[in-house]
Amino acid sequence: YKVGSFGELRGHGHGVQYGSKCMWQFTTTQMIHMFMNKFDLGRNDRLVFYSGSQENATRVIREYTSNDNAMYVQPLVSEDHDVLMVFETSSDRDGDNRSVSFDVDYESGQCSGRVVLPDLVGEFSDGSDVSSGVSSDYDCEWLIEPVAPEGKKVTGILVIFDRLGTTTYYSSYIEVNVYEGDSPSSQRLFNRRYSDILPDYLEGSGARLLVRLSGSSLNGGLSSSGFSLRYYALYDGVACPPYALPLRSATGSFNELRGLGNHVKIGSTCRWLITAGAPITLYVSNFVVGVDDKLVLFEGSEENSTKLITSFEKSAKYLNPIHSENEMLVVFETSLFPYKTGFHAIYHAKSCSGDVVVDARNGTLTDGTVVNQAFPTSTSCTFLIQPFNATWVNVHFLKFATYNYYSDRVGIYVYDGISSSGKLLYSRSSTSSELPPVLEGSSGSIFISISSGTSTGNNAGFELVYWSDGKKVSDLPLPPKFTTTTRSTTTTTTTTT
Repeated sequence: YKVGSFGELRGHGHGVQYGSKCMWQFTTTQMIHMFMNKFDLGRNDRLVFYSGSQENATRVIREYTSNDNAMYVQPLVSEDHDVLMVFETSSDRDGDNRSVSFDVDYESGQCSGRVVLPDLVGEFSDGSDVSSGVSSDYDCEWLIEPVAPEGKKVTGILVIFDRLGTTTYYSSYIEVNVYEGDSPSSQRLFNRRYSDILPDYLEGSGARLLVRLSGSSLNGGLSSSGFSLRYYALYDGVACPPYALPLRSATGSFNELRGLGNHVKIGSTCRWLITAGAPITLYVSNFVVGVDDKLVLFEGSEENSTKLITSFEKSAKYLNPIHSENEMLVVFETSLFPYKTGFHAIYHAKSCSGDVVVDARNGTLTDGTVVNQAFPTSTSCTFLIQPFNATWVNVHFLKFATYNYYSDRVGIYVYDGISSSGKLLYSRSSTSSELPPVLEGSSGSIFISISSGTSTGNNAGFELVYWSDGKKVSDLPLPPKFTTTTRSTTTTTTTTT
């Protein structure tokens, strides 16, 4: 069957002879997942899984012994559709006369009920193969409840989806939810329905996460529905994951893991990979580092010195914006010096997100949209240009495109000050791409707001350069001097008028 459960025969009170061998043969149409609990083997007993239908030492998938005894043991996943399970009890009990037992729940192409996963690191799926689809009604749960090392406490859990397919089709639907707790009444961290787009990595607080797949496929098998994921528990002294945490959305934010109170091991390296499919702008704030700590950024997905964009080693309230093409690898290296580190990062590609603050004396800004791309609907973002100790700021727009169609519009508003309560320097919400003149902010700060309605046009958005030193003139076609962080080094571009 696609799902089922069974137990060791002696464990059910049958008194099967010690020294005998019990076997189970699985023959399924999809990959097999086995979740074992109440695992209590004798000293010389063993449980062996073989690929195929025969006991072949060269085709052992996994072997369990009494060293693995626990309430829950590490699940077994086999891509083979034929698996032989052999339980051997030893006649030489060596004074160990316990009543051996175990319970097994298995899934293949369909899940059922709740299973518990106690490992600090693991991976699992709903039981379906890629493109094989699932059918019938569903209400399945996987409780990630890692057991921390002695004297430690799990403070958070990372989840990375490697495959995710949900569906809504007439009376059929497949839905995936993740909760920060052990029941669906807990705080919901993630929901996905009618989409196969992979989310960013999830970071749950606390010691438990519940993954739930529910739905009904009354109209038959739903191809590609289901999921597979990895998880990684955080506790005092744990190293960062050995892989980069994926950020796949067009906009998003993330924090350094130690900065969220997870007490990740000092001296370990944390990585994030932004893959947004468009030019990326990253803004880092509240950057706190100790001796020999540094933040390094690369173009692409590998730590390649030829693709180095820049690095930062000094604490600052705000870092200069960092620009990259379609991918950016963020690497945070901490030394063994016991220092409270942390940072907060916002990025955008194709769209802006939230509130951005920059404090460099000169720089560039963009809302994130690219040529021939529509500004996202129902979006509102702000940008505060507040150079350190500046008494004035000049802004020169290289792109300033707005849109208005009936009640739908993209408007851009520029103020002299730190908020929209300052003096309005320039605004427009009609359909136009005409550039405004160079704007001067006499307060030392400029605040920009951009927002959209429920429908937008192509090319709406802005791109600008600003400066707060050099000549203060309003009729320059380009600023006299500005710097922007790009690949390899900080590039200074000088234009003379």
